[in-house]
Amino acid sequence: MQKLINLCSTDYDLVTNQQLVEPAYDMLAGIYGEQYIEVKTRAIDDRKFYVELVVKARLFEVQLGDPVQIKIDIANSYDGSLKHSYALGWERLVCLNGMMAFQTEYTTQRKHYASQNFDPRPVIEMMKDQILTVDTRLERFKKLTERRLLPAEVEELTKTVLAKTKFPKKMVVDVPTVAYGEAERLDVPMSSWLLYNGFNYQLNHGQTKLHPEQKIAIDASVLGILELA
Repeated sequence: MQKLINLCSTDYDLVTNQQLVEPAYDMLAGIYGEQYIEVKTRAIDDRKFYVELVVKARLFEVQLGDPVQIKIDIANSYDGSLKHSYALGWERLVCLNGMMAFQTEYTTQRKHYASQNFDPRPVIEMMKDQILTVDTRLERFKKLTERRLLPAEVEELTKTVLAKTKFPKKMVVDVPTVAYGEAERLDVPMSSWLLYNGFNYQLNHGQTKLHPEQKIAIDASVLGILELA
C-alpha cells in the first residue's frame, strides 16, 4: 500500500510476512494442491499480522460427526511487539454458529534480531513431517472424547480452569451451555472434549480484546488442565 509502517535500527532483523507465508503455503500446496488451501488474514494497527492457511482437502473425525482439518497459523510484527511464529494445528468444523476453533499442535518462534540469515526451511520440514503423520496426532483429542463428565465434574473443572488460567471471567459463564448444546446436537455424552471446545468457542467467538497469541496461550492452558483431569 506504499505506506510507512515503522522505523527500525540497523540491528533489527526484519523478517517480512512474505518470507514467512510463502514457504508454508508452497509446502501445503505441494501436498494437497493449491486449490485446497484457504488463506485468511488479519492485521492489528499495521504492526501485528496474522495469517491462517487452512487445508480444505481432507477432514479427520475426532468422533462421529465431529471433523477437524489441518491449518497453520503464522504471526509476525514489524515493530518488535510480537515474535514471528508458526503454529501447526487444527480447525474444528462443529460450532453452534458454523465457525471454527483451533488448537495449536506445534509452535516455533524467535525474536527479531540481527541473525542475517533467516531460514524457515527447517521449521517447514518439521511441520511437513508432522502433517504426513497427522492421523496419530488426533489421539490426544480422541482420549478427551472418552472421558465422560457428570454435571458436578463440569462445574468443578470450569472452576479449576478459571482459577489456574487467564481465561476471561466474564466468558466462563456460557462455557457449559455451549458444551451441553454441542452434546445435544451431536447426540453424544458430555465429555472433556466438548467442555474443552466450550472454552475454545468462547475464546474464538466471544467478545474479548485478547490478541490471537494470547488466545493460543490460554487455549493451551485449558487443554492441559482437561487432559490431566
